[in-house]
Parts: sequence; structure tokens; C-alpha cells
Amino acid sequence: MRPGGGFGAPAFYPVTRKEYIMIEGCNLIGGAALAGTGIEIHATEAASGKTLGPAWKGASDDDISRACNLAAAAFIPYRQTSVEDR
Repeated sequence: MRPGGGFGAPAFYPVTRKEYIMIEGCNLIGGAALAGTGIEIHATEAASGKTLGPAWKGASDDDISRACNLAAAAFIPYRQTSVEDR
């Protein structure tokens, strides 16, 4: 735990390192990274509003349905797992 409580860096702590997230344009469905077949999506830089590339395809209705079905099926055993074992 950090001074002042909580586990994350409090707002008054200076950030001493930068972290970057790679934009790969994949949907994570059922443990697999899949290229989308839906509408084109662009990331946006929060500070400037600048559109970032590359563009990628979002999830299709079928992709979303599959992801929801997998999540629903996974919830039952997850719910039965103790907090300590999660």
C-alpha cells in the first residue's frame, strides 16, 4: 500500500516513468486475438484529439455475440471460485 492509502499511485505522486500501449487492432475473443470485420475504428490521442493510425476493423455483430456467449459461460465457474483462488 502507498502512503496516503490505496494501492495505485495517488494523484500527488509524480509519475517517474511512461507506459505505452501498442495499438494492434485486434479483438480479444475467447483468448484469441482476432482481426475484426466490422466498421473502421481509429484511436484518438486524448491530449490533442489527434487521430492515430493505423485504422482497424471493429468487431462484427457475430464477433460480439460470440464474445458475450463465451463471457456468460465463463461466469458460472468464475462465480463458484473463491475470492482467494481468483
